[in-house]
Amino acid sequence: PIQDFYLKDVLSELDYTFINNDDEVIKPSADSKFFQDGNINYDLLAKLVDHVDRKLANEGNSGSILIFLPGVLEIKKCLNALDNDRYWSLPLHSALSSQDQKRIFNNPPRGQRKIVASTNIAETSITIPDAVVVIDSGRVKTVQYDHKSNSTKLVESWASQAEVGQRRGRAGRVQSGLCYKLYTENTLGLMLPQAIPEIKRTKLESIYLVVKAMGIKDVHQFLQNGLEPPEKQNVENAKRVLGEVGALHNDEMTCLGNYLSMLPTDLNSGKMLIFGAIFGCLDACLTLAAVSVSGNPFIVKHEERDEVKKVQMKFANGNGDMM
Repeated sequence: PIQDFYLKDVLSELDYTFINNDDEVIKPSADSKFFQDGNINYDLLAKLVDHVDRKLANEGNSGSILIFLPGVLEIKKCLNALDNDRYWSLPLHSALSSQDQKRIFNNPPRGQRKIVASTNIAETSITIPDAVVVIDSGRVKTVQYDHKSNSTKLVESWASQAEVGQRRGRAGRVQSGLCYKLYTENTLGLMLPQAIPEIKRTKLESIYLVVKAMGIKDVHQFLQNGLEPPEKQNVENAKRVLGEVGALHNDEMTCLGNYLSMLPTDLNSGKMLIFGAIFGCLDACLTLAAVSVSGNPFIVKHEERDEVKKVQMKFANGNGDMM
């Protein structure tokens, strides 16, 4: 079982106040515009962690606290606010090395409580067995497609009811737990029941090409049979891009399009690899394609950036390159 606390309960339990720029003591309400807009109050978050830590200590509970935040920047701000000798604070997000990610499963040093600040990576794919408390900001960052500019962007918004339900469940995996929600019950009611499916918020070039390779003439009509069909404009944009790449001509598959539909990669990388094979420079094209889709191959920690830079310079030999 999991006991739930909403924002009004948090403010009441902490008797939370802050001093504004005019040196006035302010006692915020749960329905203030600051909280309704989804802003994260890191001072409140730090005080809540202190409160929960004392509560668990009084019960003799050594379990860890899992905090859900929308992104890496928010995780850094949170951990800075939790700079306390009583805590063993760890970040958790996809940009960390697997070695750093695995630290969350270790026991904390003696006399310290483990605090994990995570993105939605810990919603379903990772279970931290000793997590007994979840603190949920209710926020999430997702990739969203803008059909007007035919581009994707990372947008922060309220999570869906299904997502916050998954977060809540992380507190009760192996024992009873607590879930503190930094939003109101009213905000929960306004959240989408489910997250927007990926097919409605990403580019569709690869899907269009695969459907076309199956022999389907009208791709848009075919996709309309799905549970959550994409917008027609998104499909038309995919068709246009495929024509520009040379994978389609008059909405018919070209020879290049046939080969691209067989490659499990994005269009640009696929075309580069095919031309690399044709022109006898596949090895270089493989490297370029790998670097272009995987981002920075170096693990960069803020506190170790000077050391990382020295290592990177060893690869330079006085010349510029893709790295």
